[in-house]
Amino acid sequence: MFWQNLVFASRLVQAGTSVKAVARDTDVTEVANAAAAKRILEFRSALALNDLRLSLKEQQEGFRLASVYEQFLKLWPSENVTFSPEIKGNGLLNTCFADLAVGKTLYEVKTVSRSFQSRDLRQLLVYLALQSATGEPRWEYGGLLNPRLGVFCSFSVDWLVTRLSGGRPPKLVFMDFIQSLTRDVVHDRRF
Repeated sequence: MFWQNLVFASRLVQAGTSVKAVARDTDVTEVANAAAAKRILEFRSALALNDLRLSLKEQQEGFRLASVYEQFLKLWPSENVTFSPEIKGNGLLNTCFADLAVGKTLYEVKTVSRSFQSRDLRQLLVYLALQSATGEPRWEYGGLLNPRLGVFCSFSVDWLVTRLSGGRPPKLVFMDFIQSLTRDVVHDRRF
């Protein structure tokens, strides 16, 4: 349900008016609902489209989360916002989509009822490593956002990776990480 709510909320936020006003517009709600279902089909193609439609309760949760995103994005009114930014793959990792980019910060969204944990950083660090492998600087900062609790944190990627790696430069750490994925994988064999 996370992807459905993220897509639903992003469509509502991107509608160009307040989430409260959009909530009364059934056309916008229907477009957001259809976009959410279509996005899930990309990952769960065996499901029927009708099974992916958000229930009324899920739509209400989507509106609530969209309101939180709307408030969060007001903190950076002049920044470029991208929901589901595409990240080029490398080695065994295919092209993928992160959760949210705001200016020079990439956010991993965790819509959970708990505090952030160190494991929440894993996926964000993979995205940042893949982006680093392209050689095109894109994000200087990383962050975690929990719209359910209405909390976020952000940090300098260089600062975090340097400290986690014992002082090694982030570019080298990310390069070693990507190379290790390719080097350490057991290749499929026929039997």
